[in-house]
Amino acid sequence: MGSTRLPGKVLRPFVDEGALLPLLIRRFRHAFPVLPLVVATSTNVGDDAIAACAHKEGALVFRGDEEDVLERFIGAMQEFGLEAGLRICADNPFLMTDFAHAVLEEGKRSGADYVSHRVAETPAMQTHFGIFTEYITRNALRKASKMAIPPEDRQHVTKFLYENPAVFNLRWIEADADVQDVPDIRLTVDTANDFAIAQALWQKMGAQNETLQWPDLKRFLVNQPELRRRMWLERTKQPK
Repeated sequence: MGSTRLPGKVLRPFVDEGALLPLLIRRFRHAFPVLPLVVATSTNVGDDAIAACAHKEGALVFRGDEEDVLERFIGAMQEFGLEAGLRICADNPFLMTDFAHAVLEEGKRSGADYVSHRVAETPAMQTHFGIFTEYITRNALRKASKMAIPPEDRQHVTKFLYENPAVFNLRWIEADADVQDVPDIRLTVDTANDFAIAQALWQKMGAQNETLQWPDLKRFLVNQPELRRRMWLERTKQPK
């Protein structure tokens, strides 16, 4: 709730389905019905509302340090006995569950420390797309936590992992062909403009949203030049 660019963004009214957080909980529960879903928020009083929303939606809740998000992730995984998991950013309403399934399966198959998509050799988390998740193991996070890493990397959780391939076992799923027709998109929500653009797109797509997967979203985006223009303008203001 303490986001500096858009305070309270994950619980701000978004569309009929509610705010971003409950929307994502419902989407990922639908896509992964047998897996535990944990909301890892901070111990700050301001985040009591996040914990309450997560409980109401039937998600598990872990609360930890606001600044040391890496340690918060480790604590959440320890609390619920998870050896690995998907990182789902609650300010990305258009995270693609089909991509998430691919990441999870590659993580299970390969035994890697970290799995995500890469776009033109750029890690997905360093792009503006806002449609990709990450697979990470608890052991890898523990290993990173014991190393002398910058405070900002502890906030970004996985940055230290994917920037150190000599230390961690990384696997990449190349997404170049999947996103080449819409290279200008920005579907992460960091600012008020991002929020307004995401709202407009979600409302235009309507009933397709609950089971939304990448082929459907891509076809829709190709025919939305004005929304993509607005996304591109916001990309130029918000460096990654």
